[in-house]
Amino acid sequence: MLSALEAFDMDQALSHFSMEACKKAELYPDIWDYDDEKDEIIEEIADYFESMKDFYREVLAAKGSVMVTIC
Repeated sequence: MLSALEAFDMDQALSHFSMEACKKAELYPDIWDYDDEKDEIIEEIADYFESMKDFYREVLAAKGSVMVTIC
């Protein structure tokens, strides 16, 4: 999992980020009408992605496991 996250080019992905596409996809949370906050939202997404990579690094270092459930 970590290798896939490390290989993912988040900057490239975010260069194509569309608030309208997120709205059409009805992604949670419903913040996609706040066009004036687009830069802040992109920054948050990038920060969360880095935090997720840090989390998986810690799990790997601890020789742990992660279980994900989707309801």
